[in-house]
Order: sequence, then structure tokens, then C-alpha cells
Amino acid sequence: DETLSAFAAAVEVKHITEVLANEVQDTPYINVDRDLLASIRDELVTISVDESNHSALAWRTLNWVCSVNLNVCEAVYTDVFSESNLEMRFNQRADSSFSEMSWVLHSMRGEWKKIFNAHQLTNSGLKDESLCKDVVQTGEGESLLTSVTKNILRQVSCNKEKGSGEF
Repeated sequence: DETLSAFAAAVEVKHITEVLANEVQDTPYINVDRDLLASIRDELVTISVDESNHSALAWRTLNWVCSVNLNVCEAVYTDVFSESNLEMRFNQRADSSFSEMSWVLHSMRGEWKKIFNAHQLTNSGLKDESLCKDVVQTGEGESLLTSVTKNILRQVSCNKEKGSGEF
């Protein structure tokens, strides 16, 4: 759930940023003091980054488990990564967001797939060097959601500890 927590915080940062830029009017944040709202946004950025680091640790642990015990790995896939379980968790996170639900679902699923695919690639014994080149570089104007995903991938697939490279 750390991965989805990181995503949820990043999505909320985007929404608050849009409120502060007067791009969104229909929001529970509309009457919140702007300085307070900016502080909330800044704290959510910190939370999102922290959760992405926790997520990376969880994914590295799963990679290790899968390398030493295939039965346990398969149990995690069955119990945690089943389509119905993932869908329920995505919907819970999207439903609790103040952003548009279909965008949140689409965004979270897309970022999740990048991480899950990298996990599967890592456990296949293959390594995609282009993935590591892509995640080390941060694009200008890159969303926090994309940056969070890159932080997780950098730590899980590229053997880079938190704090290495630009975030």
C-alpha cells in the first residue's frame, strides 16, 4: 500500500496546485486559506516522497523473497496482486481523492504497471538498462506522480539508493 499511498499524496498535490492556480473551483479546498493550502501541499510532497521510499523498500523485499522462495512469491501474487484486489485498492484511493476519479484511476494504474513490470523483469533475471537511464533523468515540468514512480524504479531496478540522482 505504500506505492498507492505515494501515488495518492502526489495526486492530491496536483489537485491543490490546481486550486492554488485557480484552475479548479469545485473543490472542498476552495475556502481554505491559501497559505495554509500551500503548506498542506508542501507537506504532501514530503509524504509522497517518503512513501515512495517505503514503497521501494517493500518492492526490494518482494524481489528478494521471490529470489529465495517461489511459493511465497506466488502467494503474494495470488493474494495481493490479484486483479480484484488491485482494482478494489485503486478504487478506494481514487474515491478518496478530490481530483477527477477516472483521471486518478488511469494515472495510478499506469504508474503501477511501470513498477510492477519492472518488478517482473527484475525477477526474470533480465535487466533493462534503458529503464535505468530513463528513471535517472528527471524531466522539466515532470509531475510529482511521475517523479515518485521514477524514485521507486531507481531504487528497485537500478540499485540506486534514495537520494542518488536528482529528484
